Amino acid sequence: VVARDELSDLVIEQLGARQFSQAAFERSTLFQANTLQEKDEWELKSGGRNYSYRFDHPTLPGESMGVEFRPAAQAFTEGSIRWPGDLPETVLDDGEARALRAFLAFIAPEADANAIVQYVRSQANTSYDGGSNEYPRKRFGAVDVLAGRTVELIVRVERRP
Repeated sequence: VVARDELSDLVIEQLGARQFSQAAFERSTLFQANTLQEKDEWELKSGGRNYSYRFDHPTLPGESMGVEFRPAAQAFTEGSIRWPGDLPETVLDDGEARALRAFLAFIAPEADANAIVQYVRSQANTSYDGGSNEYPRKRFGAVDVLAGRTVELIVRVERRP
């Protein structure tokens, strides 16, 4: 017996598209390889739900890594991943880079993960006091990537048609 979400994923994959749903994320390498601290979801005024996850940081004991998704029509269209960034110098360490690659494998499997990791590393120590809305947007194929530092190092990926 195949569960409805699994069947939907199989049908969509057969049609050449990929579903970016909560169920698919919770089966992803990123979710499976990291220790979940907590998860939350809430209704959006614009419709749909927002999903937020907090995991143990991949290399810094006592710190956390956050992942958040914003859906459109039952599929995630935007996601972000974040790590502590309030140190005098922020760098994307190897554990964070592995987590970023796993995040990209889920939300943007067709994107050049190495190029995005390199871009994030170049932005990791660039502070934007006005928040993540001031981050520069860079296109990588079908996705836009925004990266920079406020209090945290934040990477946002937006899928575009």
